[in-house]
Formats: sequence, structure tokens, C-alpha cells
Amino acid sequence: MKKSMYRLAVAVAMLSLVLLNSISFASVTDDRIVSSAKDSYVFKTFLKDGDVQIQSKDGVVTLSGTVAEESHKQLAQETAANLPGVKSVNNELELKGERPAEMSDTWITFYTRIRKPAQGS
Repeated sequence: MKKSMYRLAVAVAMLSLVLLNSISFASVTDDRIVSSAKDSYVFKTFLKDGDVQIQSKDGVVTLSGTVAEESHKQLAQETAANLPGVKSVNNELELKGERPAEMSDTWITFYTRIRKPAQGS
């Protein structure tokens, strides 16, 4: 009975160490991803005028905030996606002063007010 309790206690202790180690490893990896992105040439040069926030959780990077040009959205995504440890990138970046997207409520309202009906309709 004592041997089985001892083995169970050792197994629980080992499992706890493995879980804690994997949690801290994920945190270190996520911190390294964010740091690498912020220190990259692309972020320091092309995206320095934007307001880009970078978050990483278990290797899934989320980019949010604003950028000055449409091409900067793709540039930020590609840069983040190519960093070691990144599994995927959620690109939520928006353009500064972006016009309403086609088919949005704002766009439809604006378009229907300026569009004249076609002859014979």
C-alpha cells in the first residue's frame, strides 16, 4: 500500500512539473515573439508611425491598432508570421482614416443617396 501511494505521489509531482514547465515555456515563447516583432527592422522602420499593438498567446499573434498604408497591414502580418514560434496571425489592423468598406451600412446609405435609378427601371 505504501509503495502504491509513493508511486502515485511521485507521478503527480512529475505531472505537475511538466505542466508548469510547459506553461512557463509558452509564456517565454510568447514574450520572445512580441519582443522580436517590436525589434524587427520592419516594425522599427515601416511601422514606426503606426499604432500597432502585438499580442501573442500560445504562438497565436494578434495585431491590432492602425497603420498609415494598406501595404503596411500585409507587411506587419508577414513579418509576424515569419517569426520563430508563431503558429498563426490574426490581423485586426485598420487604416488611419479608413473609408467605409463596400457593403457596410454606411457605404450602402451613401451609395443609394447619390446613385440615380437607371432609365426604364
